[in-house]
Amino acid sequence: MKVFVCHAPSDSHTASKLALDLLKRGIDVWVDQPPPPGVQVDMRRYAQDVRDAIGAADAFVLLLSPTAIIAPDVLGQIDHAIHTGQRIIRAQRQTTLLTKALRDKLDSAAEIDISRANYDAGLVELLNMLGFSETIVNPILSTLEIDQWLPGLWQGEFLNVVSDVDGTAEYLFEADGGMQGEISSLHQGVKVDMSVRGTWQFLSGNLVIQGISQIRMDIEDADLPQNMTYVLSLHIVDVQPGLIRADTGAGDRVILRKVGSG
Repeated sequence: MKVFVCHAPSDSHTASKLALDLLKRGIDVWVDQPPPPGVQVDMRRYAQDVRDAIGAADAFVLLLSPTAIIAPDVLGQIDHAIHTGQRIIRAQRQTTLLTKALRDKLDSAAEIDISRANYDAGLVELLNMLGFSETIVNPILSTLEIDQWLPGLWQGEFLNVVSDVDGTAEYLFEADGGMQGEISSLHQGVKVDMSVRGTWQFLSGNLVIQGISQIRMDIEDADLPQNMTYVLSLHIVDVQPGLIRADTGAGDRVILRKVGSG
């Protein structure tokens, strides 16, 4: 089963999430993602690849939004799908009033609702149309779904070969964005323990942990501040079920494993 997902650039987040959910069911997906600015490609070749993908698909899923119906690429892909006799499914991302010309073209297309409030039900309906159940075939994870798989207890190891610091950490990531952590490190023979309370969020490819920390050291009469700002930005390199590999701007290599996973 091959599915072509057609969308406007402003709907790319939803298109990527939908593609991921289809891939999990073993469905081959083409998501039209033009190359980023500055990347040199043969646009004629790219346009032909898009047309070939539409022609080879078993279904053409059109993400409908007010911007999609005025996007030249989207309109061109709709025409090619009709020309090649594709099965078209209208996936309503936002309430969209179609022009008369589009209404005429898409009149016979099935329609589902994948707006934020109805996404799960819309996905099930789409899978049923494609002849699939909700069984997950592939354990694919994505940072697009980080709020679903991150919450829980994680144990970590980190190493910075430049500063010769290594250590361990344990983070409890809560579903509401809260976070509690215990970090232990060893630097030049001195053990440092830290307790952290704060929040987590995912920004521009980074898992950002921030809050207030309390430090404890094995040094007698050490004059340590009781509360310090704690900010850790982990650039995620790889994510698998129960496993995260990440780097930091300071040169740390970090591995996090979810407790009780797999």
